[in-house]
Amino acid sequence: MFRDTTSSYKFFWLLAIIDLLPEFERALPAGRIVQAMVMRGWAAVALFRLSLGKVDRLQDCVRSLQASSGLGARTSAPRLSRALGAWPALPKWEDELARFVPGRFLGSWFPEAARETPYDRRGSRELMAVSDRAFGQAHSGPYRLIEVRDSVLVELAPGWRDWLGANRALVLGFAEQQLARYLQARNPNVPGIINKLELPRRRSLGPARA
Repeated sequence: MFRDTTSSYKFFWLLAIIDLLPEFERALPAGRIVQAMVMRGWAAVALFRLSLGKVDRLQDCVRSLQASSGLGARTSAPRLSRALGAWPALPKWEDELARFVPGRFLGSWFPEAARETPYDRRGSRELMAVSDRAFGQAHSGPYRLIEVRDSVLVELAPGWRDWLGANRALVLGFAEQQLARYLQARNPNVPGIINKLELPRRRSLGPARA
């Protein structure tokens, strides 16, 4: 899944799906997952000023949101979510960031089809068709994509939804470790990358003192 990554999209796409697991009782718009990607990338880009890659558009999205909203780097998640939902430029960024990654992410489960399809919207649609035919079978990918008017819905396969729920901590730890390795290669002089994937949390020592 992460063997061939030239940008951070696949990492944040998987992390966003894990964050939204409770909402996957139904198919979700790809734009909803993009919003979760932005939420996930906020700390790394806005607070810790990490580079996600030279051509990475997710970091451009976070910087644009920060500049237009005036939010502080340590803005709480609820406030950030409200600002993101009210951001006029959000639809443009949803289209930009969901252009290829939903389909290309599935290429790990259908490598032959991925090799034969171009890395563009047509190639993504062909992978969508392959994953749709396999949906619900033993060789199914984790989800299928459903085109509805001008949007794309993401529907998790039932077996995958149950497996991700049961193994959430394991998959989350693996994805964050792989993201940290990716970021370390692009920020070689920054220590403690693994601690810069989320906003710092204030811990109370009251129970420990007691």
